[in-house]
Amino acid sequence: MPFGKWATVTEAAEHYGVTRQRIHQLIGKQMLGQCKLVSMPRGDVWLIPFPFDRKVGHVGRPPIVNKERETNGIDSIGRGG
Repeated sequence: MPFGKWATVTEAAEHYGVTRQRIHQLIGKQMLGQCKLVSMPRGDVWLIPFPFDRKVGHVGRPPIVNKERETNGIDSIGRGG
């Protein structure tokens, strides 16, 4: 259960239905807001702002920016033409 305006990595992982490792990746990409690392008696703990507000990042393959591929007979799916 989140305490105050902060939640732990485990609570965020349960909320989003992902692993703790994925939450750490999102913290590294700064996609979960202003998280802070707090020193506790048992070790350092990441605190994530609650209620959760996840930023949406890019999903999927990046678009083709090089127009030369299209002019060489390769369509957008990657097949030769």
